[in-house]
Amino acid sequence: MATPSGPGRHVPPRTGFSPVLRTGPPTVPPVTPQGGEKRGSPEDPLRATLLEALRLLNQAENFDHEEEKGLELTELEFQASDFWAVVQAQVKIPFVVGLLLRNRMVRYLPGGAHSWTRQRAMGPHYRIDTAGKDFLAHSVVQDGRIA
Repeated sequence: MATPSGPGRHVPPRTGFSPVLRTGPPTVPPVTPQGGEKRGSPEDPLRATLLEALRLLNQAENFDHEEEKGLELTELEFQASDFWAVVQAQVKIPFVVGLLLRNRMVRYLPGGAHSWTRQRAMGPHYRIDTAGKDFLAHSVVQDGRIA
């Protein structure tokens, strides 16, 4: 008996079940944070991830010391690792940071100063800029999360 083959076709091993033909990428349900609501729009994962990165960088501005404000790339990747678009591997954080840099929404700082909070010298890091704060605030109001 011939089995169907070709691009996009999958035939499971013989287990007593009839073969199932599937085409296209697998569908993965979006991961939701505790509480049930999903952060960001599933229609545009890039925009949602841009806003999530800006939100995280905005939170990092709350450090007490000026030289500790901002996040290193590895810190940003770690903090965004549970975001649904990152979990589904639809968007990569270094790509998002590059877009934010090119649009002048974040600033690159070389680092080198000792961070009391991190207990080490701070490496190259990123801080949200006024254009990023404006975009974040406008998007939050536009999405209806703030009245």
